[in-house]
Amino acid sequence: MYIDEVQDFTMKQIGLFKYLCANFQSGFLFAGDTAQTLCNDFRFEDIKCWFYNECQSRSGNVNSFQLTTNFRSHSGIIDLAESVLDVLYHFFPDSVDKLDSEKTELLGDMPVILQSGDLLDSIFNTIEFGSEQVILVRDVHNREKVLHQLGHRSLVLTVKECKGLEFEDVLLYNFFEGSPSRNQWRILYEFMDHQKKATSSSCLSYPHFDIDKHNIFCSELKQLYVAITRTKNRLWIAESNEDFARPIFDYWKALGVVGVTKSDSSVVEKILVRCKPEDWNTRGKKFLNGGNYEMAILCSKEAVMCTWRTVRTQHYFKLRVLGSS
Repeated sequence: MYIDEVQDFTMKQIGLFKYLCANFQSGFLFAGDTAQTLCNDFRFEDIKCWFYNECQSRSGNVNSFQLTTNFRSHSGIIDLAESVLDVLYHFFPDSVDKLDSEKTELLGDMPVILQSGDLLDSIFNTIEFGSEQVILVRDVHNREKVLHQLGHRSLVLTVKECKGLEFEDVLLYNFFEGSPSRNQWRILYEFMDHQKKATSSSCLSYPHFDIDKHNIFCSELKQLYVAITRTKNRLWIAESNEDFARPIFDYWKALGVVGVTKSDSSVVEKILVRCKPEDWNTRGKKFLNGGNYEMAILCSKEAVMCTWRTVRTQHYFKLRVLGSS
């Protein structure tokens, strides 16, 4: 029995699989990433312990194999994601498995922090995202807010909804402003001092880490990691108010893993991607299979609009040719 995304299961749920697989002693293959655990503190060590307790008299050792080559994202995305893992390993070593660094032969643009007072008004009322582009937000409330502001013309998902998906381009929007642990991000300055990555901001006073006070910060880091790793090519990060994001932005700038740019016409040109109807239909089928009917319907509508725009353009040029003859 092959079980993917195993980090999304509780140990009690995993325990039920032994009643579904006749080859209980050696018939299981689990795959997952504990850094993407959003609802519990699952680790592969827990599975090893469970197998030992359940099968110690009937089976051998549980073998682990780490996949270290990343075929989805380029080195810029991987470096940013691993910067988040480093913080997790430091503050919450028991909540995630310590793994070797990933490698990739893919190259691409450095993730970018977009600076704008109101990004949606300045850019995304001008253009529409394509089928391989997505806006990621923290929760359903923010998703509905962004969808309404954009007129339901672009793919908008929560971090939880995007798990298991991948996109060419990702915009992570207002993730830190809506964080329930807004001020807790300042403990990053303690980590930066520990890593000798001091900046002018980190010289300011900051709270010292306390596992009881900052336990929710673990979940925040894992959500951030999930959002970053949805990206195959280009990642943009934007906040309406950068006050709460400043610690992580300072951390990333000190590491040199992000660029910073203002959202202007040149950014619009880089973001703009033309899609074909079949691109939207393909994406829509993925959402349909995953049970996200709202986004599946949006994709179907965009596919129809693409077809209509193509027919309209062809008709326009046909009339021009006839008019000039």
